[in-house]
Amino acid sequence: MRNDTSDINNQIKRYNRIIRNIDYCFDYATNQAILDQPIGGIFGGIYFNLNSTSFETLQNKGLHSLSKSELRRTISEYYNNSNWLLDMVKMESEYFYSQYQVPFQKKHFRYIFSDNNTRDIYPKDKESLAKSKDLEIFLGFKKDNLLEEYGYFNFIIEDAEAAMKSIQNYLDTTGYENVEHQSSE
Repeated sequence: MRNDTSDINNQIKRYNRIIRNIDYCFDYATNQAILDQPIGGIFGGIYFNLNSTSFETLQNKGLHSLSKSELRRTISEYYNNSNWLLDMVKMESEYFYSQYQVPFQKKHFRYIFSDNNTRDIYPKDKESLAKSKDLEIFLGFKKDNLLEEYGYFNFIIEDAEAAMKSIQNYLDTTGYENVEHQSSE
């Protein structure tokens, strides 16, 4: 769970960069020079896979062996809820990508590959794109999609923190050392 929250927080940093890029591109109406720059940073997304190895091991060894039923429920709910939320993120992200992002990119952008195999994305016709509302509409939809995903990730973090607190309380009351100290050895 600690790894999950760390991984999600890293993705949220990526999310924040994408949002800053989107907000920057919203300024195109007053600064069309933005369209002279590569703007591939608006097309990214947030990706995360739940680390469920420990939970699967615990299930195989017998989750029922935990003496506190509330702790069993807390751990199971964290993984079940997190998997459901991640399925929602994946489904919505794939839908947005296939229905909005790919058609928008194909219609308005071209890829330029550099000598070192990096790719930049430029508008095909920046004047036409600047005059249309397509970019503004896409950016709004993209930002809304990311904000929704961000909300799901925050739910996962909140659930992980609550579950870790319950686990630590259980360990404290049963005489185990602090998990943080054990994991650093």
